[in-house]
Amino acid sequence: MPDHETELLHATTVLKETGYQINQRRWSLEGLQQHRTALDIGAHVGLWARDLCELFERVIAFEPHPEHRQCLAMNVKAPNLEIVAAAVGERDGTCSLQIYPGRSGHTHRKEGTDVTLISIDTYAPEQVDYIKIDVEGFEYEVLQGARETIMRDHPRIVIEQKQQHHTTDQERYRASDLLISWGYQRLRHHGDDHVFGWSQ
Repeated sequence: MPDHETELLHATTVLKETGYQINQRRWSLEGLQQHRTALDIGAHVGLWARDLCELFERVIAFEPHPEHRQCLAMNVKAPNLEIVAAAVGERDGTCSLQIYPGRSGHTHRKEGTDVTLISIDTYAPEQVDYIKIDVEGFEYEVLQGARETIMRDHPRIVIEQKQQHHTTDQERYRASDLLISWGYQRLRHHGDDHVFGWSQ
């Protein structure tokens, strides 16, 4: 875990023994026919990436924070893992990160110029069968920048949509609404984690 982490210290044991959020991951993968490329957007320290690397031919983990990336590389030593040092959003450009001491999992983007910001469509991954998005309230922006990829490959998509202090109640489910408007359906949800599959 990152230095000075307090909120997620329990996950250190969980990561080694049982797997963090393992149930959410299992049911998000149910019925998935192909396991070529998975995108872990907001990979943090690899709590999802480790398991994804065992299931998919290729896992691309996007993580903008350097200390989190260092932990990710230490936690997930898999030859099929590709770590991208960038935040993901609706466009290519720059941003900054809002960091909360002791609560590294709450890190999210904000206005600024010191962090690279990219869109999935510009990065252009191929044969995407699964996307996990956990970006603390910026899921809608990630989807906006991934529309071409999503409409081409129709991947299974897992989104965390919890209320954030920097977003309004009306903004909380914008990502869900956008996916449904594109032809997706909500397959299941557990707490704040929502799974979507192509329905057409």
